[in-house]
Amino acid sequence: MDLLRLRLFADEHHGLITRAAALRLGASNASWYRSIHGGPLELVHPGVARLPGAPPTRLQTIAAAVLAVPGALASHRTAAWLWGVPRAHDDPIELIVGARTRSPDLEGVIVHRPRDRRDLKPVLRSNIPTTNVLRLLCDLGAVDAPAVVDAV
Repeated sequence: MDLLRLRLFADEHHGLITRAAALRLGASNASWYRSIHGGPLELVHPGVARLPGAPPTRLQTIAAAVLAVPGALASHRTAAWLWGVPRAHDDPIELIVGARTRSPDLEGVIVHRPRDRRDLKPVLRSNIPTTNVLRLLCDLGAVDAPAVVDAV
């Protein structure tokens, strides 16, 4: 596996690489799994790994969750944090998906599947797909109504 090519991808994704991206960059399935089981990659979520030397951060944790759930956007309390709204450090990572399909169960991650799927066009915050400000305020009100006033 060519770590240099993977590092270029990971540099734009908070030190993370997905299995799909690794395959697109020329890695084989076998080399992906060898790199996970014997190093140098550290599995974060199914299909998402951290490259060596990439320190774990809150942004990386959010990015890993978004990358692990197809079509996901950071939402609710997580989107508020990405938009600069002060939030507790122990808030769960919250994602929203437009499709009603099953997604992987990830520890510490809440996946919302709303009935109202309008306005789910991604906005990049710190290179992480997230909901826009209006959607964030509506979603934040659903899980932490008192926080909406401060967020506004």
